[in-house]
Amino acid sequence: MNTDPAITQNEVSSAIAHVTLSPEIYLKSATVGRKFAKKLRKNMRAALGPIDVEMRQLGSARLEIKTSDYKTVADRLARVFGIHSIARVETFHFETLDDLVDTLTPHTQPLVAGKRFAVRVRRRGAHEWRRADLERALGAALLPVSNGVDLTSPEETVHVRIEGQRAHVLLDRIAGAGGMPLASQGRVLVLLSGGFDSPVAAWSLMSRGVAVEFVHFKLECSQSDHALAVGQQLWSEWGMGTRGRAHVLEFQPVKDALREKLDPRLRQIVLKRLMMMAGDGVAARLGIPVLATGESIGQVSSQTFPHLVELDQAVERPIFRPLLTVDKNTIVQTSRRIGTFDLSSRAIEVCDLSDGSPVATRAKHRDIVDAEGKLQSGIIDDALDQWEVADLGAWLPGEPLRRFDPSVDLPAWMRDGTTTA
Repeated sequence: MNTDPAITQNEVSSAIAHVTLSPEIYLKSATVGRKFAKKLRKNMRAALGPIDVEMRQLGSARLEIKTSDYKTVADRLARVFGIHSIARVETFHFETLDDLVDTLTPHTQPLVAGKRFAVRVRRRGAHEWRRADLERALGAALLPVSNGVDLTSPEETVHVRIEGQRAHVLLDRIAGAGGMPLASQGRVLVLLSGGFDSPVAAWSLMSRGVAVEFVHFKLECSQSDHALAVGQQLWSEWGMGTRGRAHVLEFQPVKDALREKLDPRLRQIVLKRLMMMAGDGVAARLGIPVLATGESIGQVSSQTFPHLVELDQAVERPIFRPLLTVDKNTIVQTSRRIGTFDLSSRAIEVCDLSDGSPVATRAKHRDIVDAEGKLQSGIIDDALDQWEVADLGAWLPGEPLRRFDPSVDLPAWMRDGTTTA
């Protein structure tokens, strides 16, 4: 048995990778699947940047990539939503089952040495043997160097794909991000604080194909550069194929007004409602139909069940809360996995407005509205008038932000005067 003569030795040893698409793509209808696959390829190109690759579709479920730098390609593609797995591939031509097993054995022995293993074969084409025949024969050949066969919970799985008289052995296989291609499901504006919750909430939506932009409310106590750094970290790792932006509103005058005019018990819930209102204004200007937060039921005083209802009633847009029923430990563990833990763990909560007084956890709607009525009319409009933007691809801590510019920051369909995206 010889390496397929149609493939060079360099390609066989290191330069061919198979990318398996998420089932969320290839199990869709043919029309939707093609649309999602096109979006995925665009995001992959964005993730790879200047790296030179050849890419082609292999049926509805896989892509083949040829590259001289498999490790870098695999590392980058592992953070692209819509990919189930990436594997380096060695391809061989074979004639008989015995011939196939003899050649596959030395290539797969290092994978299973000292481990419990299983062999999984996918077969397409006409052969005198069945898929299970190859699984048993190759398994028997690998058994002496392994720690035994385990078909339920193997430490290593040897993946072989048979297409006609070609055998593809998947090596260095790593899991992809799964989910749906980013920006295949619309846009959302995420309220960003810089702690653990909001970036994990944003990532959860991104994994379902939602493109995110951030809005942050600048306070003397809010560590704005820190919050922007968290947003930048999340976007740079996971936002391939989208525009990374954080919209920043000056909210210190709002906080000062709350301290001056409101009962300390109501300041936190009113502040959060005003943030929602301001975020709603930003989303309306940008044509974004949904707000999102990292809120979880009961975590703080503004996130009690009654107060979440009050927040919903403050805005026109729906508020998505991916973490609504997720406990804090799970949120923190997710932040480790997505790369925001180190930055988020440095956040300091210093924006307490209670001045040591008890804080309301189920304020009456009438009391909240009456409290808001004590504030200067137009207080939200004043914040929107000072709207600034951080372009996360180029932003550096300490540098001044640019003012919101409709000619740059509005989507093309809004600049052109049409009414729908």
